[in-house]
Amino acid sequence: MTITSQTSKSGPYSGNDSITTFAYTFLATDEEHLIVTLLDADGVTETVQTLGAAEDYTVTGVGTVSGGTVEMAVPPATGEQLLITRSVTKTQEINLQNRAALVPEIIEDSFDKLTQIVQDLQGLSDRSVKIGPFDDLGDVDTLYDDILAAQTGAETAQTAAELAETNAEAAQAAADADAVATAADRVQTGLD
Repeated sequence: MTITSQTSKSGPYSGNDSITTFAYTFLATDEEHLIVTLLDADGVTETVQTLGAAEDYTVTGVGTVSGGTVEMAVPPATGEQLLITRSVTKTQEINLQNRAALVPEIIEDSFDKLTQIVQDLQGLSDRSVKIGPFDDLGDVDTLYDDILAAQTGAETAQTAAELAETNAEAAQAAADADAVATAADRVQTGLD
């Protein structure tokens, strides 16, 4: 079999209190390789669902290159999001024997598993914070401090800009008040 999909993630799907079937579009050779995560409406709390008919979800399409479906026992609520990812166990279970018949399907299955592992790791890498190729891993704390300092500097600059705008508005209001007072004095002087 070949693996034509370059992703190991489907979704996020939005809940609506009624839909229970969600498609995944990548090869999963074992239903336990799928990770179904529900994000609460608060946008913060993530809950990994439990596999099994009596639990949170069941799976169809295991071993199908184009994927299958996840059937939730309870439909995700409006505001919740559902994400389906894959995490293949990082093991090598093929034991080739000397002078034994070589079955290409066994080799291909091994390559398929390695490809899935690489895709899973790429998905993790794509979502991680990265440092430049010339930065030393020992500099991570320094880089983090630099990021915090830059953020604090930006916040300070924004506060200073807001204060300057407030001062400019106050100065304009004072100038307007002086102009009104001067005009009122002229009118009063003209009436006297």
